[in-house]
Amino acid sequence: MQLHVAVGDSESIVELSVRRLSDEWELQMVADGLAAAGNGSSAWAALRDLRRALEPLGYRLCCNGARLDVYSSRMSMQMGSGRRAYVLTPGKQALSDDLVDIFVYAPSSTVGTIEQQDEAFRRWLDSLG
Repeated sequence: MQLHVAVGDSESIVELSVRRLSDEWELQMVADGLAAAGNGSSAWAALRDLRRALEPLGYRLCCNGARLDVYSSRMSMQMGSGRRAYVLTPGKQALSDDLVDIFVYAPSSTVGTIEQQDEAFRRWLDSLG
């Protein structure tokens, strides 16, 4: 599949190989001679593993799974293999209508680092009271 990757202010399209093995997901991409991989027990975990490899090099994946307002749940990872995650609205419980495919394009202005995404998730949890 194709995936957008941002480096600085520019975006490019790279090929992302997504494989589901018996009990693990494997993601592999090559961009401008850079090879990176991510593995995990769910697609969400594998995507975060790939992001951990890319972020120190200045690469940001432009997909729903890297959006600051998107996060997966344990149930989504167990029942749906983590391929879909919730768009989170402050003060509102996430519902099945809020699920999006983590590999679908998202503008670079909406994505962030894993640390920023985790912090946004904590703020959302706090907003629920």
